[in-house]
Amino acid sequence: GGSESGEPYVPGVFFRQFLPVSPKVQFDVVVSAFSLSELPSKADRTELVQTLWRKTSHFLVLVENGTKAGHCLLMDARDLVL
Repeated sequence: GGSESGEPYVPGVFFRQFLPVSPKVQFDVVVSAFSLSELPSKADRTELVQTLWRKTSHFLVLVENGTKAGHCLLMDARDLVL
């Protein structure tokens, strides 16, 4: 996210559609919104959460719909990382 000139709106904040391939690259905060509910299987969701968890050096923020299904997805993810 940034201006048309390519400068970020907030200095030091970068948005990425895809994760860097290198396992050495980490970020202070990793945010994933509405991704878990898009995946077809629990194995796919587990792999995603583990990958995101490895990419953060401090905080992982997962956002899902405010439904019982969304809550269950977040609790499953929580169980994986805690």
